Amino acid sequence: MSFKLPTSIHSQDQLQFCAEELHAHAAVLRSKAATHHAAANPQGHPPDELSLDSQILIELLVADKRADAAAIEALATELEAMLAHGARVTITLAALASRALRTELVEWMRMNLKANLLVDFHVNPDIAGGIVIRTTNRVYDFSFRHQLLADTKRFTKALDHV
Repeated sequence: MSFKLPTSIHSQDQLQFCAEELHAHAAVLRSKAATHHAAANPQGHPPDELSLDSQILIELLVADKRADAAAIEALATELEAMLAHGARVTITLAALASRALRTELVEWMRMNLKANLLVDFHVNPDIAGGIVIRTTNRVYDFSFRHQLLADTKRFTKALDHV
């Protein structure tokens, strides 16, 4: 099963949490089936105790008519494989990014770079503005700090006007 992650799930931590929660939910479903008790949720809809991200993932399975314990377990295993082998990017900004900005950046990266790219966001006020993007083997520094320090004449000229 290969599927597209929703943009609300973009970081390693979120993915790990969803995988653990889905494993636990599948175990509960198996336990209910094994004890022959009527499931409290026979249509396979996620219970309210799950996080919103895990509920979204299960709703994708429900739409696909595969929300049984085996399908949920398979999804959790696929999420763990994404964690182990998936592409990752770290974005550093000078201030905390809004949900809308994070969503826009994740959508753009997944559309233009790789479909299920994991994107972690960090804050570092020392960069003064702009963005720093780190991949496994490259750093792309588009920060104001980097631009100022790269051109010392421009930096001293900027200081003269302060």
